[in-house]
Amino acid sequence: MILINPNPRYYIRYPQLGLLYLAGVLEKENQRVFVIDVFYPYYKSYLQYVENILKPEEPLGFYVNISNLNLVIQITKYFKNKFLNNPIIWGGPFPSTANVDQRVLESVLEYADYGFIGEGESVITEIAKGYDLDNIAGIYYKKDGKYKINSSAPSIADLDTIPFPAWHLVNFNSYIAPTRLPFANMITSRGCPRRCIYCTHTVFGYKLRLRSPINVVNEIEYLFKKFGIKDIHFWDDLFTAYPERVKEICRLIIKEKLHKHIRFALPNGIPADTDDEEMFDLMKRAGFNYITVAIESGVQDIVYKLGKNLDLRKVNSTVQKIRKRGIIVGLYFMLGLPFDDEESLKKTIEFAKSIKAEHAFFWLTLPFPGTKLFDIVEKECRFLSNPYMGYPTYEEGKPVFENKSLKVKTIQYYYKKAYREFYFRPLQFIRTLKSIKRTSLMLIYLIRSAFLILCRGRRL
Repeated sequence: MILINPNPRYYIRYPQLGLLYLAGVLEKENQRVFVIDVFYPYYKSYLQYVENILKPEEPLGFYVNISNLNLVIQITKYFKNKFLNNPIIWGGPFPSTANVDQRVLESVLEYADYGFIGEGESVITEIAKGYDLDNIAGIYYKKDGKYKINSSAPSIADLDTIPFPAWHLVNFNSYIAPTRLPFANMITSRGCPRRCIYCTHTVFGYKLRLRSPINVVNEIEYLFKKFGIKDIHFWDDLFTAYPERVKEICRLIIKEKLHKHIRFALPNGIPADTDDEEMFDLMKRAGFNYITVAIESGVQDIVYKLGKNLDLRKVNSTVQKIRKRGIIVGLYFMLGLPFDDEESLKKTIEFAKSIKAEHAFFWLTLPFPGTKLFDIVEKECRFLSNPYMGYPTYEEGKPVFENKSLKVKTIQYYYKKAYREFYFRPLQFIRTLKSIKRTSLMLIYLIRSAFLILCRGRRL
């Protein structure tokens, strides 16, 4: 089976963990498997490689998210025209929404032969062995002119039973991020019980399931000893949900002396009111050097509308407790929300500036089908393109919708203004530079990103 990760971003590239987990399961069952990253804009050369290794009737599996959907469609069309007997399966956050949004189901099956809902580790071997896909849990398809959705694939209760990702199948040198190289990413849990209206839960669900601390640290040790990994980024939805578990992971990292070789980061955003100082102490000792906090808006009423039970008055305290340990902090905000107007955007920018932190990231709002945010945008705002075809202009720093108070040009103006006003202050500029540990690598990345944002309208 060939698993493909189409990546539309040429300025930052991470390994696709979902596909690597599937590959690990397949290899355990002695199945042939490849994991292919297809990077934009040079994707045609990667497709030629896939053609060379593809066997007759061998399935092609695609990771599909709303951010890469447009590129997936292009690549799927390419293979469908050339290889009629090779079934194409889409899995990931976008196709997993088909059971709550009929239009997703229709969009997926317009291009792919099958879609998949949820976690694939429990059924991927059946797919690779050529079992009748019509009888595999989690699969949906079109038969006799009608849409069929099979029973849901079971969620995996004990995450320790899943083999480690098949890391040996990737070329670590092909990935790019503002970090030491080579680097890897990990998840130590699945699911999130919180009800933020912009998050999709169609793959991992709301129930939080945890890998054991020893299982997590065993993978860290494997990555270091086998591949010489220098930095690891944890992409859990809620890494700090159980502080005692985080502390145990940190103690094991220290015990195995892995903190002497590896740095750790949390780029997916922890709750901005996290308040366990002992945990922060241990994280620092264990080698954590970068933590992002998810704030989203500088307006309290909008924060509540987003489903976040966050008191903005607590944010600065959390940030300074982290920074006091010498850990770099990044702030996350969303701009152009359906609740935003010019006044709220100004307040969000001012709130960001009021927090002493090394970095701030301002994301244009990206509604995912199947979320409450998507429903609100569809009802009260205006999409600028068909969301079921992806958002091809998003990577160019352009909003994907506008509300009654904010037009595209206004959103773009405040998007650029947010970055300018946050970073182009003397003390902030110095603070950001001081946070750069590997000056040459980080300066190149920041200068390039600033050029994309300020001169060409692209985002970090």
